[in-house]
Amino acid sequence: MMKKVAVISDIHIGTNIFSNWYRKGIHEPYLQAVFQWVIDHKDEIDQLMILGDLLDFWTYPPDMRPPSTAEIIKENEAILGENGMLAQVYTALGGDVVYMNGNHDISLKQADLDLIGNAGDNIRLIHDHIHTADGVTYTHGHIHTLFNAPDPSIGMPVGHFVTRAVSYYLQQNNLVAVEQAGFGVPPKLEQAVKDQLFHEVEKLIAQWVFGGQHVIDEIINLPVVPRFLNAVQEATQLGLDEVILMPDGSKSSLRDAISRYADVWKDWVLRFGGGEKGIMFAYKALWADYDGYYMGWYAQRQNFENQAGLAVMGHTHVDKLGLKSNITNYMNTGFECVPVPELEKGEHHFNFGVVTTENGVGEPQVKKVTKTSDGVFAVKPDSAPPAAILGENASDFSCYLTIQNKTDNTYVYDKSQEEHGYFVAEPPAQIDPHSSVRFWLQDFPGAYGTEGNVTYHLKGDPNHKLPFSFQCVHVYIWLVNMNECSGGSYFLTKVEDVSNPWGKPNDVATKGNPFFVKFVIE
Repeated sequence: MMKKVAVISDIHIGTNIFSNWYRKGIHEPYLQAVFQWVIDHKDEIDQLMILGDLLDFWTYPPDMRPPSTAEIIKENEAILGENGMLAQVYTALGGDVVYMNGNHDISLKQADLDLIGNAGDNIRLIHDHIHTADGVTYTHGHIHTLFNAPDPSIGMPVGHFVTRAVSYYLQQNNLVAVEQAGFGVPPKLEQAVKDQLFHEVEKLIAQWVFGGQHVIDEIINLPVVPRFLNAVQEATQLGLDEVILMPDGSKSSLRDAISRYADVWKDWVLRFGGGEKGIMFAYKALWADYDGYYMGWYAQRQNFENQAGLAVMGHTHVDKLGLKSNITNYMNTGFECVPVPELEKGEHHFNFGVVTTENGVGEPQVKKVTKTSDGVFAVKPDSAPPAAILGENASDFSCYLTIQNKTDNTYVYDKSQEEHGYFVAEPPAQIDPHSSVRFWLQDFPGAYGTEGNVTYHLKGDPNHKLPFSFQCVHVYIWLVNMNECSGGSYFLTKVEDVSNPWGKPNDVATKGNPFFVKFVIE
């Protein structure tokens, strides 16, 4: 059955003050055009998915307590109020409007959503950080970033304090966020972050890659967040002890944040396995937060982990369509609060997405709202570049692995080993009858490649084991490729591009990378 989902994210509606990214007088007609398009296509669109940051509780100076949901609704009645555009969409779609939290609305609850629109409207809050439906995974995207991911143990993410500090900078310099490119982030901030943080991280990573195992502990214990927040303080000139009024009415400061979040980097490393493996996850999360790089890597991991073909996200404010690897698919819906200079130059558009699913396959499309010279707003198809999963000039010596079970049996995970490289997506816990599962072993930076194995056993019979092995060894070690694999009733392999045809059964493609293997159980 075909289904179409309209996806919006990162609107950032606030109370329309100087530091807000969304300003009613500028962005409201664009947003109304999106909602009107959904209403006009109600016979085609089955659901509206709001992927977070519809409302914004972060973009306020430190001396101002962020508003309540009711206060934001009051300032934006045409969109959020009774008979507003969102209420009209809700009615047109028969109530099928769902919501996932972003970072700027991380504390939003179902009770808050119940205030939006008409009495009795029930925009449904999805509590999962990743929602999977019809072969598509949806998430705002902040869960993959170091400074903005939710962490109940420490409260509001680090990014909240950064946004408040930037709002202070705007306040002190009499600037309006939406009138500035990049919402007025201080020009000195990027350089300060590079000087105080990234140069040291990259230096230590380089030492590790070239054989410096002794620096592993030093990398794990880097004071990443304190250095980052000190760079923010330097660029914005917000005093370390300046009071920051929090959304819940409590008081905090940059100094408090530096102390409270001191171990965020180390916690990320440990959460994802510690050592070299944990460093890779934390490093990619750091870059994903800094400039959106490696969001494509996290999108591909998200698909593998959830056995899905398409990941849909927001958060980065940069629309993307596809992955350069072509192994799975990805769409980032961009944002809907574009700064005026970027709108006028056409550097960014007011974007949203549409996902068409059929038989478990999702097909994404990015759309944009344009404004003609005579003031007419129209929705049109848009293009967007694919996202990278690797760093620039990097080679991929991953093993991308599929196990296809053609039997009536269920197989249960037994054990696995990462001899070289690390599982980005772990082997699944179970392989159901007449189904396929995928997992991903990626190489560490350096000169070896990947080598690993996994064993499953027949459910109910631990002695009936099915071992699988695989490797894609770096050419510089052996001077020739050493792709190898074994397992299953038979296997198929190919290299370099996922679109290449599979080889003959049990014929190993020994040269080339990355290495694709499909094991078949009959």
